[in-house]
Amino acid sequence: MDGSGGMKHFIGIDGGGTHSRLLAVHPDGSLLGRARGGSTNLESNPADVVMANLNALVADFHREYKTGFSDCLGLCFGTAGVDNQATKRSVEELLKKTDFTCPAMVVNDANIALHANTGGGPGLMLISGTGSIAYGVNAQGAEKRVGGYGFLVGDECSGYWLASRGIREALHAHDGLRAPTSLMEGFTAALGLFEFEEILDFVYKGNKADMAQLSNVVARARDEGDAAAMEIFEEGLSYLRACVDQLVSDLGSDPMPLFLGGGLLTNNEFLRQSLAQHVARRHPQLDIRGMDRPAEWGAVVLAAKLAGHRLPMAAFPDEREP
Repeated sequence: MDGSGGMKHFIGIDGGGTHSRLLAVHPDGSLLGRARGGSTNLESNPADVVMANLNALVADFHREYKTGFSDCLGLCFGTAGVDNQATKRSVEELLKKTDFTCPAMVVNDANIALHANTGGGPGLMLISGTGSIAYGVNAQGAEKRVGGYGFLVGDECSGYWLASRGIREALHAHDGLRAPTSLMEGFTAALGLFEFEEILDFVYKGNKADMAQLSNVVARARDEGDAAAMEIFEEGLSYLRACVDQLVSDLGSDPMPLFLGGGLLTNNEFLRQSLAQHVARRHPQLDIRGMDRPAEWGAVVLAAKLAGHRLPMAAFPDEREP
């Protein structure tokens, strides 16, 4: 589909590990529309799956709002795993395979999440969802990133990490290497397995997002007092505390907001309250907040900036994530 007769807009995409969200905004800052689709994260999926999901996401948006590729004035794609120039180029190559003709950029998802809520001003962002990352910018414009290195070597205290650690502990208990844990029964029931050993088929055939969904098994076991699950959560919490400590150490102790993002961190009461207690004790200058707007708003702001336009963020609605 090509142009549609004047529906000019900027597009921001949050390429999550589980879902992707597209947001389109008119040059005056008013909302044009949204679309939601499958994961467009190269850490979670092969390139052909990412490409298919990206095309479907854009096609759904065009079909719903009667727009075309030439109506886009600027595009920003934010996704996890944009850690170096090589990875960034890989994502950029995927964008080039679309029919967009506007200026386009690729950034890390923590960047757009923070930008959505500060507009580029100072602040810290801690995300724990399918993956995890910490990121911050101080008043002088210095940036610091901690973690976010993917599920194979990082993403501690993410949904994937919790599930993976839980399955490992359950397997150890199954082998008699550690005390019995309710995690065995929890995973077996959650996946509808005939016997626990079948979980290996799920682990090696599933993807990152599928694994992350099992974090709720570990969370439920922790709430019920399971020792193994409690140890896993304590380890994850220790990592999140260390991330905040490092951001403050590197960026300074000036007052600034600390935004919490990601479904795991924002929805798990134990993690959220324990982290808040740590921050109140060690870093009282930080103001812990939920995200007023989801990350795709930050991507839209950066897309407009790339095209030489400044969107009036004051006109943006508050969209606190549930």
